[in-house]
Amino acid sequence: MQSRSSQPDVRTPRTLRGAVEPETIALTDSETYQTLLARAHRRTGGVPSESIVRHVLSVTRGGDWPVARDALDAVLRRCPSTHTDDMQIAGRPRGRLLGLYATRGLRARPYRTLLRRIEPLDGSCECADFLRNSLGLCKHLVAVVEEVVSKGPRGKVERQAASDPAPLRWDPVRPLTGPGDWLARVRWMDGTPDRDLRRWLRPAPEGGWSVVAPDKPSRRLALVDRLLGALRDGKSEPALHALLREERARLARQIQTLSTRKRLRHALHFLKQSLYPDDPSCRVLFASDAGGVGLNLQRAASACINIELPWNPAVIEQRIGRIYRLGQRLPIDVYNLVSEPGIESRIADIVGSKQALFTGLFDGTSDEVAFERSGTFLSRLERLVTPALAPAQTRAADVAAPEDAATEREIDAVVAAGDESCDAPGIAGPPLEPMPSAAEIQRLVSGVTVRRTAQGGLVIEAPREAASTLGALFSGMAQLLQAAAAR
Repeated sequence: MQSRSSQPDVRTPRTLRGAVEPETIALTDSETYQTLLARAHRRTGGVPSESIVRHVLSVTRGGDWPVARDALDAVLRRCPSTHTDDMQIAGRPRGRLLGLYATRGLRARPYRTLLRRIEPLDGSCECADFLRNSLGLCKHLVAVVEEVVSKGPRGKVERQAASDPAPLRWDPVRPLTGPGDWLARVRWMDGTPDRDLRRWLRPAPEGGWSVVAPDKPSRRLALVDRLLGALRDGKSEPALHALLREERARLARQIQTLSTRKRLRHALHFLKQSLYPDDPSCRVLFASDAGGVGLNLQRAASACINIELPWNPAVIEQRIGRIYRLGQRLPIDVYNLVSEPGIESRIADIVGSKQALFTGLFDGTSDEVAFERSGTFLSRLERLVTPALAPAQTRAADVAAPEDAATEREIDAVVAAGDESCDAPGIAGPPLEPMPSAAEIQRLVSGVTVRRTAQGGLVIEAPREAASTLGALFSGMAQLLQAAAAR
């Protein structure tokens, strides 16, 4: 059983559309032609459907049936656009039907549209659709064909030819295979080009000269400029003229971008400063928190100054780790700038407590946790009492400093809170001692000494006669702090 091929019976080789007197494609007896003709029946507007079908078969030569069918559907979608978009002819050639027209739609600028031939259809338009669709047709060209067909008989139109034929011609149909560079589809059709342009061309097998498109942007820009000079105003090939102008602008931007990138890379090369080895002219490096990670400064610095302490002790360790790491050959110094009257002192105490806790838990050699810079009550009491001890020792023991009534009431409340006899009703507690005066409390506190042990702890020594009173005082203050924390 024999199967009928869906490929059109092509009996003439394909030539560049728009060449001098191309032979009409003999496809009237093929199955593909008849199927496409029935598909296009009454859908081509004022353009003969036979001309549309033959044009589609010419641009899809070498493709299978789906390619030809989809190409015809794409052309048929553009035929009604001439009416729905209110396409108008804004300019016509003088005294002829074929030539350069100006077409425009709703709210659009006029486009130069060139019609060279009716059978086969051959034209050029500078609109974006004609430059990209690879069909050789657009709605502007369809509108011009409808205008020409409605003005005169086809035989009279076919005997005419467009004036001022251009030596340069561009084939808008992209090949089905190959790289598809649009610049490689430019042909020199008439005569021999001049010597300056000839170095960009080579003889084509089908006649004329074909363009050898370079890849380097600078050489490609030189070729585009040379082709634009040969086209002059572009009236003889509007599509090619529009493409060359777009390509020249694109290449100019690309070359400028490459030049800017080279200058920027050259500038950044001189901005980079190597830290290996240490630069003698660089003495101090100021860094934000971002400088606490990702830097290797063991060969560039040996001192770290924390101008602002963070709440997290791990951040401090990260900062110190920039200089205290493998490769450091000098002893390092770490300085923390702390303002005693402000909140920075509290932050330093809290960070010291955290560091002491983790040092005792993970780095210690015994079960004892030594709070070297803890923020406990004893350390604060030491800082408050020590400045007052020096002037208190010069005074006589029997001279009492005047105290404010509010201060005395506060001390009385603290001492009363230390009495544990009221905590358990019915159980008799030890006899209460008489309430000491403010001068007595100051005398007792002045006899207290606080010293630090070798293991990092604190030893509080007090006279025997002041032990019970100070014990009650500390116990009462502890209960006040627990009550405040419970709230």
